[in-house]
Amino acid sequence: MATALESASLVMIPSGYEEGTLGSLQPLDGTGDFTFSRGSNLSATRVNQDGYIEKGYENLLLQSNQFDTTWTTSNASLTGGQAGYDGSNDAWVLEKTNSGGSISQSVSANNLTTFSVYAKAATNSWLRFNIVGKANVFINLSNGDIGQIQGTAGITATAINAGGGWYRCSFTYNTAITFQVSIIVADSDGSTSSPTGSIYIQDAQLNQGLAAYPYLETTTTSAKGGILENTPRIDYTGGGAGSLLLEPSRTNDIPQSEYIKAIGAVQNMTLLNNASVNPQGSQYATEAVPTANTATHLFFKGGMGNTANTFTQSIYAKANGYNFCFIRIDSPTNYAWFDLENGVVGQTQSGMTSTIEDAGNGWYRCTATLTTSNYANAVIGVSNQDGVTAFTANGTSSVLFWGWQSELGTYPTSYIPTYGTSQTRAEDTATNTDMINADNDFTLYFESNSLPADVGRYLSISGNLGYLSAYSGGRIRWRYNNSNLSSPIDEGVFKWLIRKDSTNIKMYVNGVVRYTIAALPSALQSFNLQEGCVYKTLLFPTALTDSACIELTTI
Repeated sequence: MATALESASLVMIPSGYEEGTLGSLQPLDGTGDFTFSRGSNLSATRVNQDGYIEKGYENLLLQSNQFDTTWTTSNASLTGGQAGYDGSNDAWVLEKTNSGGSISQSVSANNLTTFSVYAKAATNSWLRFNIVGKANVFINLSNGDIGQIQGTAGITATAINAGGGWYRCSFTYNTAITFQVSIIVADSDGSTSSPTGSIYIQDAQLNQGLAAYPYLETTTTSAKGGILENTPRIDYTGGGAGSLLLEPSRTNDIPQSEYIKAIGAVQNMTLLNNASVNPQGSQYATEAVPTANTATHLFFKGGMGNTANTFTQSIYAKANGYNFCFIRIDSPTNYAWFDLENGVVGQTQSGMTSTIEDAGNGWYRCTATLTTSNYANAVIGVSNQDGVTAFTANGTSSVLFWGWQSELGTYPTSYIPTYGTSQTRAEDTATNTDMINADNDFTLYFESNSLPADVGRYLSISGNLGYLSAYSGGRIRWRYNNSNLSSPIDEGVFKWLIRKDSTNIKMYVNGVVRYTIAALPSALQSFNLQEGCVYKTLLFPTALTDSACIELTTI
């Protein structure tokens, strides 16, 4: 069930309109608040004010800094109340009483996961993370060096200096089983055999993904942060003041959108875990290095549904020696090339449409859309020039990739992260039930963009007033009582205004009265935002004059 956010008053009630100016008063009684909903998942993202992709995430550990509770202690003792990395006295001494002294917790998380803890040397200078039965890593707490990584599930480890001798140590691994995570006092790289020794620890976390996210304290339940289920997504793609991003439900059918190496279907290419900063702002991307031969160099995901429909494939890419990549959708085989040096779309084969979007720091989001009778493979490749598939590679130059997505639809939606299985982002909705009803005069103003034709509706007023609907060619129309009031509107940017008084309802678009409804609906109930980008919304508890409505909506 949706919950109202106390700080989510996106509807502004202007206090007046006089001589072309608006005074604004944000309601303090909650009447201007929207109720936001996106279901019960953490699959939504946005571009934040710094230009990085922001996700929702969860600390899956319980009692994340109460190591003497839910945690199991083995051959060790714990002493709390120690000086911590954050100036508190919330750290612990973990001291072993026999070889292999440790604390551990059983977890139900699986697939791509990162385990982290703040740690500091005491009598010993080494820490060992153990994913029981799957992987280990040793970390030197005197200098932050990463020692041995053991086991097939281990991917990468880091130790970030937190000051005062503390490091935030993390270990990323990929496993499909329920397991125990353990923190062990080690003696040296590869050894835990000594019967004595100690380290300091504080604030453990287990989150899905390739990086340790900002720490979230937990008690008897897990904790969530970032973009949550009922959080409005104010998106800053392209900069500016940001817009409210509302999208339909979509599924990313690529099971490992970031740990692309795990998919394993590679031809004439080596995939490396690279430390480049990705569009999320973390130190990870996949480096795709074509092998030194004359061939087509690519990786792919098969079994994409084998059905007839329209599909959109997208990926973030950055030049790293080679300046071109391509997206291929099978079958029949169709290609689109992308120039990663100049940020422009290259050749696109007949039947396919493609776009490229600047994601900052040399990254571009490349997308290709195709209607096909048999979607067998999603394919990404590296090239040395536009329109070329096979070429002679030098074995060192590469392209960086991150955030691979394949979705059913005629256009790309915002990035949906996956960590071992496909993920579905639920539809965004925003509803206000207080301000619009059949008894009140009101003026509703908002700005929006055009939308692809398969968007059913992105704004509605329940109670028979109708809804805005996308139409072919990016145009928009208003449907009232299941009928179109007039022909679709062609403008690509829209300033809408809906004014209701005791006589009629008028709809203004870009400075012109487009529709007039003489028969007033008797059961206006709520204002709902559903899909698309709404850049500004104003709700006046009065009917503005014609001249004011025209002035507000003039482009």
